[in-house]
Amino acid sequence: MNNKNISKAVFIALIGIGLASTPSYGRALTAFEKDGKKLMITKGCSSCHQLTKLPAAKGLVGPPLDNMAAQNYIAGVLPNSRENLIQFLLNPQAFHPDTAMPTPNLSKQEAQRITDYLWKE
Repeated sequence: MNNKNISKAVFIALIGIGLASTPSYGRALTAFEKDGKKLMITKGCSSCHQLTKLPAAKGLVGPPLDNMAAQNYIAGVLPNSRENLIQFLLNPQAFHPDTAMPTPNLSKQEAQRITDYLWKE
């Protein structure tokens, strides 16, 4: 194999690696994520929070929820992870006693679905 062909092979391999590691921001919502989107409205999350891709979410009380997966902390006190967000949604006062967020009366599965949706958006 000559240098030109090696360069082409390396270039193609790098493109493949880049495509494989690219987040799937443009993909359609999964069924779980769609459930989470519906729950954001039916459980009242959208009345306090804003979320760009959810037109019903125009609240001004809670923080915006865009790019949730990229946030460092939940409610400014809890290191951000999927599991921590699920636990926070189930009982916000356990992590931040002075939070304005009410306990939303979610099942663990509902909290997981909302987390699925927020992690996608």
